Amino acid sequence: MPENAPIYEKYVIRRTDGQHRPGKKHAECRYFVLDLDHDPAAIPALRRYILECVGDRPDLALSLNDLLADLGHGGMHTDDFLAHTKGRPDTDGR
Repeated sequence: MPENAPIYEKYVIRRTDGQHRPGKKHAECRYFVLDLDHDPAAIPALRRYILECVGDRPDLALSLNDLLADLGHGGMHTDDFLAHTKGRPDTDGR
């Protein structure tokens, strides 16, 4: 299938913790893969995902931010995280 085709099954993803098995929490979950090395939309998408994670999963947000820096895309400054959480009901806005 051509690279510019609509979404289709291109990858098979299996969780390493076994939670993808029948009857487990993630048995029917769907996943979306980003090619951080070749897809020009992937880095902006990852940046937005990081901001969405800040309130509920700050450790994940920081780890993904480190990944951005490691890839040479410059991680976001901590102030960017803090500015994004201000006024959100799921954070204390500090």
